[in-house]
Amino acid sequence: VGIQEKDKPNVRHIDPKVGVWHRVKLTMRRRTFSSEFDGEVLLDKFQYHDWMISMDPAPIRLQKHIVVHGDNLGKENACPIEYRNVFIKELGPDSVEAPPRPRKATGGPNSGIEKLLIQIDQTGLPKGYIPQKHQDYVDRRTAGLSGRQKARLGQLWAARQRVHPKMPNRGASFVKILEYVAADEQPKKPREGRNR
Repeated sequence: VGIQEKDKPNVRHIDPKVGVWHRVKLTMRRRTFSSEFDGEVLLDKFQYHDWMISMDPAPIRLQKHIVVHGDNLGKENACPIEYRNVFIKELGPDSVEAPPRPRKATGGPNSGIEKLLIQIDQTGLPKGYIPQKHQDYVDRRTAGLSGRQKARLGQLWAARQRVHPKMPNRGASFVKILEYVAADEQPKKPREGRNR
């Protein structure tokens, strides 16, 4: 829609666990939007331009965004989503927003996705990988991934950057995650020599 880079909201990436309920708080004041996820601020007072949002009355809708690039319309975000305990509160002109509640500790580096990232990082680089030809290797390997694998690669890479923003060798870290996703989510081949 022609939004310039400087006008895009700076949204923090999250990697919600499937099957776990999360608390989301969205606050809209005229053209100003804020969002929280489990008490963590993801977007703080983003100001929509006049042409981006209408001030006319409209229904409130809950949705899940789908991938809309290329031939992948709706194919890369197949995760189901459910809602419960939806509360809507109209804010008056003098309403004061409560500050976000602090997020509970995740249990340190051995919790969930951080533990997986440590395991992936301890693996070696694949034999066919040449650092000087990094992009060629990545392009070739990602071309063979399914939409689900590409989505998983994106999730893990975003988590890696969030957990270790000053990683010493970003290219090697990315390739290790790429190889993990490519190997871990390959369809199982039937065993040979068995009659059914």
